[in-house]
Amino acid sequence: SSKIQNDGEVGGGRHCKPKCVRLVYAQVFGPQQTTYSLKEELERLGDFASLDTRKVLARLELLQSPAYQFNRSGKKDPAMFALSKSDFIQLKHERNDGCGFISDDLLTKLCSQGGPAVAKRALAIQVRAVIPEMGIYKGVLMRKRIPPGEPQIQLMPSMQKVGPSRNADTDDRAFLWITQAGMHPSNNNIMMARKLDPYEKDPPKSFIKNVKKVSDDVLRLWQTLGVPENVCETYAKNSFGKLSHLQHASVVGVADPTNSIPPGQVFVTGMWHMSQQSIFVTRFPCNHPTDGRILSNVTDKPEFMAESDWLWLKELPFGAIIFADAKEGMQPLPVHIADGDLDGDLYFVCWDAEILEQLNTEPVLDTALDVEEEEAPTRKEESHPDEDWLKKAQQQMVDTTKVYDMSVLTGKLYNLAKTAATENKKLITRDPEAMAFASAYKEALKHGKHGGKISLPDHLRTKIPERLQNYLTSSPPLSLLHI
Repeated sequence: SSKIQNDGEVGGGRHCKPKCVRLVYAQVFGPQQTTYSLKEELERLGDFASLDTRKVLARLELLQSPAYQFNRSGKKDPAMFALSKSDFIQLKHERNDGCGFISDDLLTKLCSQGGPAVAKRALAIQVRAVIPEMGIYKGVLMRKRIPPGEPQIQLMPSMQKVGPSRNADTDDRAFLWITQAGMHPSNNNIMMARKLDPYEKDPPKSFIKNVKKVSDDVLRLWQTLGVPENVCETYAKNSFGKLSHLQHASVVGVADPTNSIPPGQVFVTGMWHMSQQSIFVTRFPCNHPTDGRILSNVTDKPEFMAESDWLWLKELPFGAIIFADAKEGMQPLPVHIADGDLDGDLYFVCWDAEILEQLNTEPVLDTALDVEEEEAPTRKEESHPDEDWLKKAQQQMVDTTKVYDMSVLTGKLYNLAKTAATENKKLITRDPEAMAFASAYKEALKHGKHGGKISLPDHLRTKIPERLQNYLTSSPPLSLLHI
């Protein structure tokens, strides 16, 4: 398989670092080795043959995801677990994309490799799961109170990226691993929890030194939404060096394990005791004026939530933003925040009163769900297998020219959006050209998985190198774009 990653030997910008292609090979024959078929081995794991070639490439990348390392007394253990199919169930319906659930008991058991403290504070994990009779899954598992006797891991349809194997009718194995950056709360949020808890000691000075400055993208977005430039600059300066002024964090987005948070609202774990009932939420990249929203943060028990659920939520550590379930037939709330989902996305949250007071974000309106949602096949009868699927995928893996071109084009679109927003001091990210380049940039980020041409108005194509214009298609004139 192949995986696009940052090239550590070549310098670059924050959001457009040079890329390289990491190729992984499997030795299928040789001295003192039993010859085997790589294609047949992969088909035992999932139904790759029913996917188009582009999706095969993206799904094989999942098998390259490095595992988190538990570190206990200087000994490192990879967070990889052999389970059974009976530990899992795929639910039929979901109200958020990319997030399932894992029982309190099983999460504690798995994370006990890192010691009692790690197991106790475990909140959510980003995982990969290979279950031949069910398929290959990607996403986040949020802690949940699941009764004994039921499957202890609940997967959602959107988490399935490859359908069940055609050759695994009697294979009840299951393999799960936590990704390298998939353990939550993160170390930074463990320290942030100490700052937020009035009964805890402040985190060490080393913590504030590790806090990154507020992204320029966020500052531009704030200014677009009404925060004066001097207020943005003051907050950025003070929050970078002073613990008392730090009023933001990046937390993992997860689904509601209680099904009781009111629609359109969120619950930020570890913040229920604070009086701030509104928070600003966005995710990266956030270079469009609708990428940031002010949401209602639950701080008191909702009317229809069980008392036991509320007490349980209050015990969760800081480090996650729980999104309410979407109404039936409506888009999930994360979609309204820079087209987000819950398969591992980090969300930037800010609760600074002065910033919130001056923000003027668009309200989140119920939007009907797109009926043409993408799903991997779940039944073997639904598609006809392509016997040459692996050969076709391997041919595309070594097409490094296209990989390089898309890396250059993505970086170019980001920089053009940034430049247009920076130069227009009045409209900022509402500048029509900035919005057009920002939309094209987001399309380019998804190109590897979804393919297709990237939309850009004709008169802006001249700002793109000629050799890259083959990847573009025309979009409506700027006067017709939603502003």
